[in-house]
Amino acid sequence: MKKAFVIIILTTVFSFLKCNIHVDSVRSYGILYQYGAGPDLRYIDLNGNIDKIIYTEVTNITAFDTFPGGKTFIVCDGNILKMYDINGGYIKTIPNPGLNIAHLKISPDGNKIACYDTTGTNIKILNLDGQILKQSTLTSYNYFSWSPDGSNLICSSGTTSIYRIDISDFSNSHLIYSSGANIAYAAYSSDGNKILINNGGANYFTIDAGGNPIDSYTFSGAGATPVYFSKDGFSVYYLSGGDIYRHNIFNSTDDQLTT
Repeated sequence: MKKAFVIIILTTVFSFLKCNIHVDSVRSYGILYQYGAGPDLRYIDLNGNIDKIIYTEVTNITAFDTFPGGKTFIVCDGNILKMYDINGGYIKTIPNPGLNIAHLKISPDGNKIACYDTTGTNIKILNLDGQILKQSTLTSYNYFSWSPDGSNLICSSGTTSIYRIDISDFSNSHLIYSSGANIAYAAYSSDGNKILINNGGANYFTIDAGGNPIDSYTFSGAGATPVYFSKDGFSVYYLSGGDIYRHNIFNSTDDQLTT
């Protein structure tokens, strides 16, 4: 299986495979990732079994994410947002209001798209018609994760801090955690009670929603990759050395899902 540009899809599966990996979202049904350098994508289940190969005409993928339910997804073709069904059937193009999009995540209700705009160096919320609904004053925090209920985003940037931005008050940000080491990625658990954090190396840890430490993990060969809880909270998915792995929390073993 070729390594490339990956999205991990679980409920609540960016840039370190052997080619140009960009992982965005975790859902409960499987993993969608770019196959090679071309426009075709592969969809596998959570054990690494190939379910289907999806073909699109998109050749300049900069970000993508699936909608809740796993039947449709969005691909950012350069800065053009295109929606497809899971079989690769084109649905529509969503107008881009002048953003340079480096990362995107679809809200849990499927009605909004959070995008990191490299021009404004901030996060903007779009509706499915491409209209900007909100934009953050927090700059350079280019990795983010929706809370399971869609009420907020947690944001990280490779600095020592994690911020929460409430959707209802998007102009303000709230510091929820600060570490002695840089924080590369952070993602919510599916119940919203934990936040899984990677500090840029092989060490991962969890905090509660208030920023209090809970657990820590060490994965084999992992480094500066995105991390995602499985829906049941028993496993963590991550990227390492060009492949996707699943870490089993209770017996501390790692399963390689791609080769």
